[in-house]
Amino acid sequence: MRVSLSLAALAALLVVSGCATTGEIPVDLSVADEIYISPANQDGIQDEVTLGLVVTPHDRTVIRGFAVTVTDATGAVVSVSEGTADRPGFFRRLFGGDRTASVAPPGAALWDGRDTSGVFVPDGVYTLTVEVVDSRGNTGVGPGQRIVVDNTPPSLDLSAPYLLFTPNGDDRVDVLPVYQRSSSTEDLWTGRFIDADGNIVRTFTWAGGARDFIWDGSADSARAAPAGTYTYEISATDRAGNTAAFELPGIVLELDPGMASVSVNRRVFSPNNDGRADTIALVPVVERTDLLAEWRLEIRSALGESVRAFTGSTLPASIVFDGRAQNGRTIPDGEYRAALALSYAGGMRQEVVSPLFVSDTTPPQATVQVSRPVFAPTGEPGGETVEIIQSSSLENLWVGTLANQAAQVVLSRSWSGRAESFVWNGTDADGNPVPDGLYTYSLTATDEGENRSRPAGAQIRIDGRPARVRVTASAPRLSPNDDGLHDAVTLSLAVAVLDSISGWRVRILNAFAEPVGIVASGDASPPESVVWDGRVNRAVVRDGEYLAEFSVSYARGDTVSARSTVLRVDTAAPVVTVTPRPAPFSPDGDGQDDELVITISARDPSPIDRWRAELHDRSDERRVGQEGRSRWSP
Repeated sequence: MRVSLSLAALAALLVVSGCATTGEIPVDLSVADEIYISPANQDGIQDEVTLGLVVTPHDRTVIRGFAVTVTDATGAVVSVSEGTADRPGFFRRLFGGDRTASVAPPGAALWDGRDTSGVFVPDGVYTLTVEVVDSRGNTGVGPGQRIVVDNTPPSLDLSAPYLLFTPNGDDRVDVLPVYQRSSSTEDLWTGRFIDADGNIVRTFTWAGGARDFIWDGSADSARAAPAGTYTYEISATDRAGNTAAFELPGIVLELDPGMASVSVNRRVFSPNNDGRADTIALVPVVERTDLLAEWRLEIRSALGESVRAFTGSTLPASIVFDGRAQNGRTIPDGEYRAALALSYAGGMRQEVVSPLFVSDTTPPQATVQVSRPVFAPTGEPGGETVEIIQSSSLENLWVGTLANQAAQVVLSRSWSGRAESFVWNGTDADGNPVPDGLYTYSLTATDEGENRSRPAGAQIRIDGRPARVRVTASAPRLSPNDDGLHDAVTLSLAVAVLDSISGWRVRILNAFAEPVGIVASGDASPPESVVWDGRVNRAVVRDGEYLAEFSVSYARGDTVSARSTVLRVDTAAPVVTVTPRPAPFSPDGDGQDDELVITISARDPSPIDRWRAELHDRSDERRVGQEGRSRWSP
């Protein structure tokens, strides 16, 4: 080895003396307590040792050689750098040789962290010493400089249980725990929360080892940090100049989950399986779907009772509700809302409610009646009309149509709300009279739930034919005295229009055309004739002149009538006066009062139809007689 006994002695002397120069020649180093280097990483930072070196030789002497020696913790030499005047070796001529030759010690003592073979030494504690010798054999050893070789950068394990937190005071994920485990011991660890623009928002520091901590979302200014995405970065530089930085990116600070809503695609639906509006689509809109952890949509009644719930983690574009409750039964008709509850990864919760919607499986309701099924419109003001009487449920639109037998609509009406009754005068939409025939009126509606009304309507017949009737008596007079002679008359009835008759009657009027009573009536077609026996309400009318009135009423609303010629009721016998002249008479042939002239007079309201005259003697024996059947007025 090149290390001589004198070098070993000098090294031992250095250990004993500490930092003081030993030997006769003063050797001064800019000594630090400890020097840290990290040569192996060659990052240009503290890669080598550079120490100021000042050697002061004695008078009339010159420095013949120097050596910079590095030893490890065991005292083993790991590196030597030397310089001599004659180049052969520093200690070869330590006590002899040419004493006039000299060498200038370097102005700095250098070590690049390598051993004598040029390999970087392992991490550890080393000692650097400087030794000099002059031309008189005097020596000097500078103070040993402690050097720490540290090629290992700072280290720690950085993690967090979650990266999204919501410091909004709701006691759910209000802080962000940061775990900094297995930290190396360094003079200073610095942690920073940096926003998306690179601005440092919050700083934490630790001396020694980095420790776990929590961030409550506040900035260095003590104000709340704004919502956004952050990166947590922690770094340290050790004494050897090794720097390490660790990042926790993707930290999200949220205070507001953003806008959320739920809408419906229709206001009313009808879950009755008729293929029309059986379902309703509930459309959720959420601004921060990236944060959404869970959602729940509840269908609630007007009383707030939950009837159906949907849940999931990924929110669909729409949720179709078929009107079935959780137990599978159809929900009752009524008003409902959808409540959408949202749970976010940061612990935030949000609930929004849809607009009101209605389940309606009941079709529109209506009734229709007509004041008369048949009528004969004249087209003139005050002419015959028919009233269409209707009542209905409250709907957006009711439509009433009148169609002919060819199903062609001749008139239509519409109502918003409830269908109202109206009067039809038999004209079409342009005001023109429609032809005679059968017309069908229909009232329909389709509600918002697309329920269609049940059929409601009526048929109306327009009949403009002129109706005429006639009544004819079989005889101009009658004597209802039950004698078998002229006790009744036959009234023949004639009708021009036999269909659509709603009723008929035959009544007796007196000479002043005042009603006496009805002798026959019906609600269908009348017979061809009726017999009047002179009675009204089972009592024979008084003798006098009467009229028979025949009336027919039609379903279209009109009534036509006709009257007979005068009928005379005569139940009293004629008043007969017999006047004989002369009285007495003497049929003795003497030419005086030989003949009896009998004058007969008869008075009666009715013409004499039959007569008979007889002459009886005192014994009531018929002596002479005469009779006739021709009309005779005495």
